[in-house]
Amino acid sequence: MSDRAIFKCGTFLAPTGVTEFTLSGLNFGFTPNSVVVSLRQPAASAPIVSAYLTGEPNADGFTVALSAPLTLEGYYLDYQAFAGILTLEDADTLAVSYNDLMRTVADFLGRPLDMMTEDEKRKVDSFVQSGVRNFYYPPKMEGVDENFEWSFLKQKGGVDLTRGIASYILPDGFGRILGQIAFDELHAPSIPLVPYGELIRRASANEVGMPRIAAISSRRDFGTKGQLKELRFYPTPDKMYSVSFVCDADDGRICEERPYPLGGAMFSELITESCLAVAEQRANDEAGLHTDNFNRLLVSMIARDRKSGAQNYGMVGDYVNSLNW
Repeated sequence: MSDRAIFKCGTFLAPTGVTEFTLSGLNFGFTPNSVVVSLRQPAASAPIVSAYLTGEPNADGFTVALSAPLTLEGYYLDYQAFAGILTLEDADTLAVSYNDLMRTVADFLGRPLDMMTEDEKRKVDSFVQSGVRNFYYPPKMEGVDENFEWSFLKQKGGVDLTRGIASYILPDGFGRILGQIAFDELHAPSIPLVPYGELIRRASANEVGMPRIAAISSRRDFGTKGQLKELRFYPTPDKMYSVSFVCDADDGRICEERPYPLGGAMFSELITESCLAVAEQRANDEAGLHTDNFNRLLVSMIARDRKSGAQNYGMVGDYVNSLNW
């Protein structure tokens, strides 16, 4: 599994009375390319304070700045650290980039990207984002198994559990956990996923200790980034633990700072045709040549991905410990 597929998330109690603090000793196991942070309010009536990264993160931790000092206790800092996002300098030179897709779609629409207005560029961007989504999560069609999942969407993730905190926010684009959750460097039974209702029923006992079960749910408050998923454990951790799992997840919206969709050079033509298919359907109100090309390439690339992906990931639903990381 590629380094760029790894992410790790966690939650820590934020200190009061300061506008900057450093979290260290996190031992990510990789040097983060980016870290996303946000503050959890202790109550709905508590002041909203923004958190953002300052300086460069490293394998041991990162520094956080706040828009205002916290005057109440009980704010928790949620973070998601990502490793190895491709940049223009280290990417496969054959892989299609965000700018490549923007220019190709603009040319298809009959006007060079450099001559477009900002509104026109936003429309082109919307076609590109939709095209990438259709590539990641193909629509149901003849010759395509509706249960198929790309092998490159299967990623390794991890969570640093904090004493007294049961719920942890998962990154944007998170799909589901495949198999069970394993403790890192700890000889203990893996943690199975159960229905959220079952976890809530057991959580009524308010037990504290080593987590034995976990469940995924959607957060009710959407915030500024859309609806997010969270991973909840029971019992509530009695100390710090690190856990890992395999999940399906995408890298989120592509842009100039995150220019490369998942899949690499092998899928670049399919991604391009997906974006052009969206453009011809929405701009020209027709399913034409590029839609046909996308459908044809999709069937072919799924067959190819099954051959290569099966060697690395096995069947969906295998236990974490049976997967080759």
